[in-house]
Amino acid sequence: MTVAARFPVRFEADPNWNGTEIALPRTTAGNTRWRDLVTGRIVDSRGADALPVEALLRDLPVAVLVPDNG
Repeated sequence: MTVAARFPVRFEADPNWNGTEIALPRTTAGNTRWRDLVTGRIVDSRGADALPVEALLRDLPVAVLVPDNG
């Protein structure tokens, strides 16, 4: 799954993503860990149906996530 800020310069000036979430694909039900291929960081969904954009775009205005089974 790829997530990117639409206006990265605006994102840099005001990185407030509070309350914004990206819904997880239904086919990934049960996956609780995701690896960002760009940063190598692990994101834990803790069984939720969505991931917070604030956590995904914390380091860069783009994230490429793949399921990570440990």
